[in-house]
Amino acid sequence: WDHASHIVADGSIAMGNYMDGPGPVKAMAKALEDNRGEAMDERLLRALEAGKAAGGQGQPDIGSIPESWAMIQVFNGKQPWPAVDVRVDFDVEPVPKLRRLVTQLKKMDKVLHTMSFDPSKTFDVYGVVFDMYNAQV
Repeated sequence: WDHASHIVADGSIAMGNYMDGPGPVKAMAKALEDNRGEAMDERLLRALEAGKAAGGQGQPDIGSIPESWAMIQVFNGKQPWPAVDVRVDFDVEPVPKLRRLVTQLKKMDKVLHTMSFDPSKTFDVYGVVFDMYNAQV
């Protein structure tokens, strides 16, 4: 029923449009609050998962509408670019795919940090890339 709302809390905002009522946004806000001790990317992923589990997108004449994209972006203030910047477009299960991509990206943190701040040592830590590739082959 094309519900749109937002909930502002201390240090977070949960928002959604084209939602199946207020439940998904409430679930997202609760997930953000309940996971305060986690890294921001994990909090955001859990909020997306909670919103989906609480009904996600929908409207009365059609019912549930599958999501087709999902994204998270996290800035940590340690560099001028996002620490996490991952988006999934045109996928039948974008939130689970987003979680998989973020999990893989975390394995690359040391490589990306070294490439940015100590480039001469990049190949010393590059083995993780080969490990990830070989695990998928």
